[in-house]
Amino acid sequence: MTRPDLPGSLAAARPARLRGVRARPDRATLTLQVKLLVVSTLRLSVPAEALGDGDLLFDGPPDSIQAVELLVALEEAFDFQLTDEDVRPEALRSVRTLADLVERALAREPG
Repeated sequence: MTRPDLPGSLAAARPARLRGVRARPDRATLTLQVKLLVVSTLRLSVPAEALGDGDLLFDGPPDSIQAVELLVALEEAFDFQLTDEDVRPEALRSVRTLADLVERALAREPG
């Protein structure tokens, strides 16, 4: 089911399931998906392509609402569950750290 609030390109790029097996995106695809999600979730006024992988997403630590929105959006878009160990401020630092978080979470999931 596609979330209506996600940009079309992100909805189309969501990880696919085939007979219960999750397709794992390559790193470049995953990074683009994360960028699109960040722009949509944080309501940024820049295109996803303008975000550098290592660019800081926040001037300081994200506020709790932004952090929760971003983490929930990642869980929903990539269909995984984060653990308490995953939820650290440094994981929200950049697109790269978010992509690392997603890769770790997907690696734990069956399939």
